[in-house]
Amino acid sequence: MTVKSSITSPISAKVSTATTSINTNPYLTSTLMGSDTQGLNDLARVTGPELSDIGYMTVLNNTHEVGQLNPAKYMKYQFTEQARGIPAAMSFLKLQKPKAKSSWDVVNEALNDNGTFMSSIWYDTIGPAYFPLAYAAAAAAAPPNIKLYYNDYNIEYPGEKATAAQQLIASVKAQGIRIDGVGLEQNIAAFAAIVDEVAVTELDVRSPTLPPTLAQQQQQELDFHSTVAACVGTPACVGVTLWDFDNTYSWILSTFAGQGCGDPWFEPEGTDTYVKKNAYDGIMDALLGLDVTTT
Repeated sequence: MTVKSSITSPISAKVSTATTSINTNPYLTSTLMGSDTQGLNDLARVTGPELSDIGYMTVLNNTHEVGQLNPAKYMKYQFTEQARGIPAAMSFLKLQKPKAKSSWDVVNEALNDNGTFMSSIWYDTIGPAYFPLAYAAAAAAAPPNIKLYYNDYNIEYPGEKATAAQQLIASVKAQGIRIDGVGLEQNIAAFAAIVDEVAVTELDVRSPTLPPTLAQQQQQELDFHSTVAACVGTPACVGVTLWDFDNTYSWILSTFAGQGCGDPWFEPEGTDTYVKKNAYDGIMDALLGLDVTTT
């Protein structure tokens, strides 16, 4: 609002007129403003590198290829439970549409490779009892159609960790507490015997060198085929989830120096188009019930 004010000089006693601007709004206003076609929600959807990758999103949105999504990081405890007494994860899951979910990964990676409990805020504070307590709490909160899962790595072959996981799950179920499924990479039959269903989860097959040799690529195709075929051949196996589907955003590169190329798609340098590798054929042949035909 602009007003006129009269100012009297104490020296000259002359009267002059000046213009003074008075801002009646106490808040700073946006200089960016957004628009009718792009607002905060639109920008929030593309903050992650994958979500702004045209080639990645083309594959991701193709329901002929992708049938479900699992949050890789952002449903973890440190992101969802930042204050005590606020079960944010449970509240979020309850708000989702029923078709948007079919299972809850209640406890993830609880065991060391030698079969002992891994150090965590839960184990270090509560002790081994946290494991059945977690499933009892999830069972009380979950809708009846939601399956409660335990997920871990290195339980896909016989050994101390796999045996400990089987014993742990069996002991919880013996207490009358529900665990419906197990997520793993192989060794499906052993776990299918103690839970209602199993799923192949976090599946990738990394190459020990970059770029991979022809023999390594052929072996990768065989490995994808054998894992998916094991699921197809097990009635209790309900699905296969890849640890991402392309090399660009794989966890392998940041964890195993000089290794990678562990997924069925890759993005040629300088393009925004994703290309299927021969590993894709291994998965396809397994789903069709065919023997693998390496190239």
